Amino acid sequence: KFISDFGTDTLINLNYFGITPPSFVVNVIAQSFSTIIFNMTIQISSELNFGTRELSIQMWWNGILVPSNDIEDIGNSLFNISLTPIFVEPGENPILLNMTLGAPYHKDKYYQTLIAVEQESEPVSISAIPGYSIFFIGLTAVGTIGLIYVIFKRKQQI
Repeated sequence: KFISDFGTDTLINLNYFGITPPSFVVNVIAQSFSTIIFNMTIQISSELNFGTRELSIQMWWNGILVPSNDIEDIGNSLFNISLTPIFVEPGENPILLNMTLGAPYHKDKYYQTLIAVEQESEPVSISAIPGYSIFFIGLTAVGTIGLIYVIFKRKQQI
């Protein structure tokens, strides 16, 4: 176990001796962004491979506290995070996601990342416009008839 000797400020764990407790390492494992939800999977581990029991996570998305039920511990030091989508326009500043991590025998860690997701405009299919197919077919038919008429008139003049 990790032992803190407050009399000498020495931390002892097995063969580890140090003046300061270990910190956390945060890795983003996966990300997915949709118009409904932004999902991230992060891995939180100790820099010295100590367990991170009783891990405390406080997280803010664009300055608003992320509810604890949106941070799900899925085991093996992995956490699923669900965020309300916030999109940026090209050239706008990204959105700040920051968190503070804490656990016994560890140094608290402040972590932040900036996320910029541009909302893709939905491509509009021409056939999706109501009445367009009928209009296009009608325009093609009129154009074809007109072209045949012009060709026929020219043949008559020659």
